Amino acid sequence: MPRRNLAQLARDNEEALRERYEEMLASHSSPEQLKELYAACEPKWSISINCWAFQLLFFLEQNVPYNKYRYVHYQEGKVFLSKEYLQAGETSVDWSAFWDVLQRDSTDAKYAPLRKVFNNWADREEDYSYGAYFVDGDGAKDFGEFSMVLKVDVVREMKEISFLTKDSLKDYLKEISDQSGNWFVEGSRIQEDAATVATVTNLMCLKISEMMETQDLEACKKSICTKEDYLEGQIVEHFTVEAMEIVRVVKPDVVKLQRLTDLAVQGRINLGDDQLTLEEQRTRDFQKSLAGLKHRNVKFAYL
Repeated sequence: MPRRNLAQLARDNEEALRERYEEMLASHSSPEQLKELYAACEPKWSISINCWAFQLLFFLEQNVPYNKYRYVHYQEGKVFLSKEYLQAGETSVDWSAFWDVLQRDSTDAKYAPLRKVFNNWADREEDYSYGAYFVDGDGAKDFGEFSMVLKVDVVREMKEISFLTKDSLKDYLKEISDQSGNWFVEGSRIQEDAATVATVTNLMCLKISEMMETQDLEACKKSICTKEDYLEGQIVEHFTVEAMEIVRVVKPDVVKLQRLTDLAVQGRINLGDDQLTLEEQRTRDFQKSLAGLKHRNVKFAYL
């Protein structure tokens, strides 16, 4: 079966989303507060992409956004994408090879069955950069210590982009009830929620409308993108380092600072992975990422 293009589903859903928003306003106990939320967020929202240091380094060095397919291809020279499948509208990922890559990390391995199912359902998923609708707050920190906030005007020009209310793998895939361990995509829910750049603020207001009945505007804004919850963005279009407005950095703790000092004093800060522990590698990459941002004249600030 041909894969579904989320960006097109989102375009097809624009009118329905606006109608849902208007219907919600008509029945809401605090419609003026919701309108205020919409007015406060719509002009200033952007996309926040949380990442770990090695992922940010990949972006800074290659000037193409990180995703796992690209990373493995660039770093290891392994090709998991084959153009021959695109003619048939099927996935271009060689899953027999890529599956082994996902087993290296416990988190990747946990979500590998879901990733494969979603990749086979969603057209061009192998091109996605995953981000989140962002206005204020700490962001989705569980996905990385760096949060790249893209320039508003760059985001507004994007066409091949879509948004969903929640995480696509965690919230739009369900396990088949026959205990086979297989999963399926809840396509009807995706079609109902998919939003474009023009309608994602409507989707956001629909999502937190109940919260607006008990919380003030600032609290609601900060709840939009957190480590526990966010509106996921699926970005097909490539963007460059110049698209970043600012990078927000989780301030390193005392342990990381001491490890960084030790590596510098010992002259080990530039050693390869085979000469450092995993935590030392992460500390080295953190420092190299900060240096890369400075070299590229990208603004950054600590959270």
